[in-house]
Amino acid sequence: MYTYLPGIALRYFILIAGMLIGNSMTGISLGVRRLVDGMRTQKNLVKGSLMLDATPKMAAKQIVDNAFDPAILSTINSMVGIGMGIVFLLGMMTGQILSGTSPVTAIELRLFLEYLAV
Repeated sequence: MYTYLPGIALRYFILIAGMLIGNSMTGISLGVRRLVDGMRTQKNLVKGSLMLDATPKMAAKQIVDNAFDPAILSTINSMVGIGMGIVFLLGMMTGQILSGTSPVTAIELRLFLEYLAV
């Protein structure tokens, strides 16, 4: 069997990487949009902080924190409740069970992917 990384079969790597990227896309796009909007609307605050000898990291800290909160919250909300329990779990688990994987293994893999996404 071909391997991409030592000990990881390519078919599992593609599955896990695809699901990890797919699960995090909403959070990433929401966070980047909030970050860009925050920088655009509060550019005078950032410029003023930089003029007062703040580091770029310190000047943008509040804006980055405000962008991070809704991004991580959307990922957590997709894990909890209806999203994970009905829609996401059934889609992936059905495919795995139809391919002959044990239901317990399918559940463990899905929970592992949700853990990686957060």
